[in-house]
Amino acid sequence: RGDGTKAIAEAREVMSADGKRGAFELAEILASLDRIEEAHQELDRLRSTKAPEAEVNRRLALLAYDSGDLEEAQQRFAEMVTSGQGDDSSLLYLADIAARTGDPDTALAAYRKLTDSSVALSARSRAAALLLTRKDRAAAMSLFDDYSSSHPESEFELTLAKARLLADHGEADTGLSLLGAALERHPAHPSIEYDRAVILERAGRVHESVEALEHLLTQRPDDPVLTNALGYTLAD
Repeated sequence: RGDGTKAIAEAREVMSADGKRGAFELAEILASLDRIEEAHQELDRLRSTKAPEAEVNRRLALLAYDSGDLEEAQQRFAEMVTSGQGDDSSLLYLADIAARTGDPDTALAAYRKLTDSSVALSARSRAAALLLTRKDRAAAMSLFDDYSSSHPESEFELTLAKARLLADHGEADTGLSLLGAALERHPAHPSIEYDRAVILERAGRVHESVEALEHLLTQRPDDPVLTNALGYTLAD
């Protein structure tokens, strides 16, 4: 609500009340307030306490990544992986950093190593995005189709991911067709209807997008995501 002073005070109370479970609360609040240097200092202070070292290192790496310091983030995530503190998420961040710093070959190779990991869907989606950028549509779609055949329980998430990705790469109509079929299986599903409204706007079908968002707002009038989406669509 914009009251950073009170948020920090509450965070300190949480830390005092439960030093173990609330150890990172102040660092979390400082980071969310974009007081990056103070959050960094707080995490460095926690290193000298009984706070778990691996968690301190993970949060320092995330802080660097979220603030745009990709060089520091890459170094910290790499150190975590080398020391055995890293996990699949650490490897995913390293792949993301490679993609963002202009090394798509390294990023693609790293994503492919994670295609059957705990972050498989994210890795496959991001690898598919790189492949679509290279105009290798068949390879991109196979990343989704292969996963779908062995993980039928992920069909819903895969459909949404594929539709968004296709829309992002100039195939909005194909994405809309996928969402239309999904709505037949899951009538009036809010996530599908929202994605459909967003993709309609990208496809240039602005009036249909506005109508879809206004319809959703009649069902969820206080939803800030819907209000924001409609506002931006009308402004554009």
